[in-house]
Amino acid sequence: MNIIQAHIEFRQSLDRADSSAYPDLLSEQVDYFLNEAYNRYIKTRYSGNNPAGTAIEQVQKRTDDLRNLIITDYASTSINSNEENTYNVSLTSLFTNEVRSAASTNTYMLYFRGRAKVTSSSCGSSYVAVRIYSHNVIDDILSDPFKKPVIYEPVGYFEGNSLNIITDGTFTIDNFKLTYIKNPIPVSLSGNITFETASHTHKEIIELASYIALENLESQRQQTKLQTLPMNE
Repeated sequence: MNIIQAHIEFRQSLDRADSSAYPDLLSEQVDYFLNEAYNRYIKTRYSGNNPAGTAIEQVQKRTDDLRNLIITDYASTSINSNEENTYNVSLTSLFTNEVRSAASTNTYMLYFRGRAKVTSSSCGSSYVAVRIYSHNVIDDILSDPFKKPVIYEPVGYFEGNSLNIITDGTFTIDNFKLTYIKNPIPVSLSGNITFETASHTHKEIIELASYIALENLESQRQQTKLQTLPMNE
C-alpha cells in the first residue's frame, strides 16, 4: 500500500468521505497519527502485548509482521573502564560490515539477537551467543559457578546506549554481531514514504491510527473502535 492509499483509508476509517463530524485533518496530522500507530504496532508485536497475546517468533504471523524491520549489523566494542573484565557494545555506532568500515544507515530500536566475537590465546576467535540478564540478578549470575561467563557463553546486560558484556578474564570481545529491530523511516505523504512492514500489516496499522485519532478527538466512537481492534489479526 502506498502512502496516498494509506491516507485515503485512514480518512475513510474516520468517515471523512461523507461526514463532517470531525475537524478536517491536515496531511501532516494524518502522518502523525499513522506514525504513532506504526510505532505502537511494532512494539506490541515485539512484546506480545497485542490482541493475540503472542510476541515475535511465537507464531508465524507475528514473525511475518516485523520481518522487514529485522536487521543484522556489526557494533563497535570498547573496554569498560569502570567494570572489571567488561566490554561496552555501542548500540548507536553500527556498521554493515565486519571490519566496521561502512556505517549503517539504520538505527537501533529493539534487541533481537546478539553474538560476540570472542578471542583467546588457546581457542582463537569465534562468534558465540550472549546470555542477557537484568541488573537485579547480574551479581548473582557472576557468583554462580554454573552461570558465570565462560568463553563459549559470555553474559551481558543493558545500560544506557550500550550492551555490557562480561568475560571471565581469559578472553576478549573483539566484535559484536547485532540483530535488531530497526527504527522505521517515518511515513510521509510529502516525502512519498510508506510503511516498511509487510503489506498485510498496513490495514491493521491504519485501523490503530484511526483509533488514536478518535482518542485525541474525544469521540464517542472511541469505545466502539476499541472493541473492533481485537479482530484485526
